[in-house]
Amino acid sequence: MASIDPSLISDPTEQKWVSEISEILKHQLEIDVEIPPVFIFKIPETITTEKPESYEPQHIGFGPYNHFRPGPYAKMEQKKLAVLQKVLQYHQIKDFRLTVLDKVEKLVPVIRACYEMFLQDDNSSMGWVFAIDGVFLLNLFKNYDPTKGLSVPDVMMLENQIPYTVLMEIDEALHSSSGNNFSPSVFRSFSEIHSPLKLCSPSQAPTRVEHLLHYMYHSIINNFPAIFYASPESFVCGTPSSFDLAVCAEEFNSVMDTLGDVSDFVNKPPPAEIVQLYEKIIMSLQKFSTNKIIFPSASKLEARAGFKFVVLPKDKGIVRTR
Repeated sequence: MASIDPSLISDPTEQKWVSEISEILKHQLEIDVEIPPVFIFKIPETITTEKPESYEPQHIGFGPYNHFRPGPYAKMEQKKLAVLQKVLQYHQIKDFRLTVLDKVEKLVPVIRACYEMFLQDDNSSMGWVFAIDGVFLLNLFKNYDPTKGLSVPDVMMLENQIPYTVLMEIDEALHSSSGNNFSPSVFRSFSEIHSPLKLCSPSQAPTRVEHLLHYMYHSIINNFPAIFYASPESFVCGTPSSFDLAVCAEEFNSVMDTLGDVSDFVNKPPPAEIVQLYEKIIMSLQKFSTNKIIFPSASKLEARAGFKFVVLPKDKGIVRTR
């Protein structure tokens, strides 16, 4: 029998790709929900090549980017499974697939959109990754003990983030019989201990977040006075939205107190992701400083803030210099 020319046979790799991409698209079209924006990015190689250990998890990997990274996988996979077993026993769950895994797997087509890079694994494999990592992180945040020695920098790496939606779905599955009141406050204890800057009060904390770092970032931002985020029009004195100068001074002092916590920043450099969050805060302040502010007239300053203005001789006071 004559042999068949291999070039006439379709590339099995291409066939597999067509099959996988068709299945992924099919599931995405079946879900009638708004596609979320991308919020878990890959750090550019131009940054990571200089000091890769600062951007790659050294002890534990989460999510599709890092779950199967050889070093962390060998170190922590069995521990993840041990935590999974403990949580299921605590909640008296006999069927992990039916109770948790199937619900998480249904989310995978939507979760894919949260990641910058295309996730090549099938929905079933991704469902297992998110379910195992999600249960582990949920248990960590709810029962956080800083003395346990878990690698905090790994947990706070951007590429290691697990979407909040996954954690919420798992928590609802674990409490299906007793009801649930899950919220972003699950990140509070961890963030209070490890945030390089002071967080806002729990009442001001964000109620809608994408992941741990998102919660921490907005909790830091919300701790800054509203003066830095008001529109320029709100500074026009004489209008109902104007600020008292005395109040402005008090708000400014509050900002200075907050920035005083930056000493910890210098003595113990935080992970790169938190540095980026801090830089975003500074950029927000810089953007504010470029806005045109309308200052009140001298008469209104005297009436509202107690400033006294007098006319000086030409040779006194501040003079124009070159």
